[in-house]
Amino acid sequence: MAFLRIWLLLLSFVLVAPGSRSQGARSLQKCHSYLQTEFKYGEHYLYFDWLQFQWHLKELQTLYPKFLSIETIGYAGQYPLYKVKTTGATSRQRRLRVLVTAGTHGTEPVGVASALDLLERYGRDKSFRDKVELVVFPALNPWGLSRFSRRNQQGVDINRSFLDGQESENSRLLMKDLSGESFDLALDLHGARSFYEHFLIRGAADGGLAENSIRAISKKDRLDSETGEYPGSFGGYTLFNEGVSESSNMGTMKSYAFDQLRIPYAYTFEYPGKVNPRQTHRLNFRLVMSMINHLL
Repeated sequence: MAFLRIWLLLLSFVLVAPGSRSQGARSLQKCHSYLQTEFKYGEHYLYFDWLQFQWHLKELQTLYPKFLSIETIGYAGQYPLYKVKTTGATSRQRRLRVLVTAGTHGTEPVGVASALDLLERYGRDKSFRDKVELVVFPALNPWGLSRFSRRNQQGVDINRSFLDGQESENSRLLMKDLSGESFDLALDLHGARSFYEHFLIRGAADGGLAENSIRAISKKDRLDSETGEYPGSFGGYTLFNEGVSESSNMGTMKSYAFDQLRIPYAYTFEYPGKVNPRQTHRLNFRLVMSMINHLL
């Protein structure tokens, strides 16, 4: 196991030179199969470690060097915080600018997988590149991801630290990097470990965007209120429709995006931790794409 980890680490820093078309196809297949089959399973959770995440991120950059640019915005302890920007659009039309954050809690890696899926979709889909511009922070809590921990190395819940004077190392770096930026949509990808259904948390009434987007998954996969009536509640959340909640909690990434960056559409996505992670991975990405498509 130790040898495998060292090998993965070395591989994550090796950039493969462009080869033949068949080599590219094999590499792309390997990239897809990683998200499909190479995750480790816990009791109810899909999880993978920091070295595997780095390997996959480097693999995406190798596959799509013209379309993905990876940079480090700083370090939280010894761990780099990665930012991925998309490039390579050929259309001159204005593109939807989307901010995506994931891995704020290291115990919620299906969101990380969905962020990587989105980057892979951008790399292989020209029509998507021509319509959308992405800025993605795929693993905001690398220490937590490496240890399957909700909090960072200082014991701080990063998703309560997006406030002036109360920043964590991680949120401070992100806020500094995003200062002055503008976006049309912000998606913060999370998971709810004690739930069986998906739900979205909006920053404010959104003209039905969340309600329409979540219809991309079946009714049985959307969180329902305890009484079936709306407004209603479930598990401490107020629901305004099936799978649609609203929160103004200060200090969250969503509230920072909505209140400080003034992004008109800002959401927390919550996947269910009590369901087979293969299913949640697939449905979570479907919801991400549904929301983006509804704004195109």
